[in-house]
This record gives sequence, C-alpha cells and structure tokens, in this order.
Amino acid sequence: MPGRLFKKLRDVLFPEAKDGSDNYAMAPVEVVESTYRRIFQLADQIRAHSEQAPYPHIAEALRRVAAEKQAQADELQQRLRNLGVWVPRPTTLSVSGKNHWERMTVDLKNQKSLDDFLQVQQARLAVEYAEIARLLGELRTRQTPHKELLMTLVAVADPQATQT
Repeated sequence: MPGRLFKKLRDVLFPEAKDGSDNYAMAPVEVVESTYRRIFQLADQIRAHSEQAPYPHIAEALRRVAAEKQAQADELQQRLRNLGVWVPRPTTLSVSGKNHWERMTVDLKNQKSLDDFLQVQQARLAVEYAEIARLLGELRTRQTPHKELLMTLVAVADPQATQT
C-alpha cells in the first residue's frame, strides 16, 4: 500500500518520472517544463508553510522566498510561451508536518532536490544546449539564498516543539 501511495504522489509532483522515464533522457524543453513545475510547486508549498510559521519574522521570510520562487516560475512560464509551449498550471500538493521543524525539513529536502535536478540538467545540456544550461545555472544561483534560509530555519527550529 505505501508503495502505491508513493508512486501516486511522485506522479503528481513529478509527472516526468512516469513510466520510469529517466531525467537524462528528457528533451531540453521538458527540462524547462519540469523546472517550472518544481519551482511553482515549491513556491506554493513554502507559501502554505509561511501561514503556519510560529513567528511573524519567519512567516515574512518564507513569504519572501515563496514570492521570489513564484516570480521565477512566472519567468519560466513566459519563456515557454514564447517558444509556443503551453504548460498548464501545475498540480500543487502542499506537504505539511506536525510542527514548524518538520515543515522546514520538508521544504529544505525539496529545495535540495530542485538544486540537484538543476545541477544535473545544467551539466547534461551544457554543450549542446548552452542557452538552456545558462538559464538553469542562473536559476541554481538564485536558489542559493533560499536554501541557506531554509537550512537556518531547520537549525534553529526545535524538533520537539509542538507549536504550529
């Protein structure tokens, strides 16, 4: 049962992974589409978690990160439209936790997954599709402050706390 649930969740969050497809076999436009979906979904998740943050300054920092990610997703969507590719609004599934520490841990894990994806795809596309590789590199650079903030929030959050 847990295996089927995991597969359904993976299919919703990462449709490019359906049917065992390999990230290395993705066409360049599929990489941009997947990047758009991942950033959009993470922005939505962080936005939802900002509403449950235990302190106003943490909520504001998370809202800022979510807004920056949303702006990045919007830029990618516009680039895809300019190429004649219509990408529907991604399905969002906000993963939560019983406390702030768990939510920040999930956000950090998903942020690292995004970073890893961008790094792999940037390296894979560098020679043949330099412009897309440059775009992915710029996006990776713009993710660094987000990852650092999430790492800090995980470090200072008390995993034993029951705050919401």
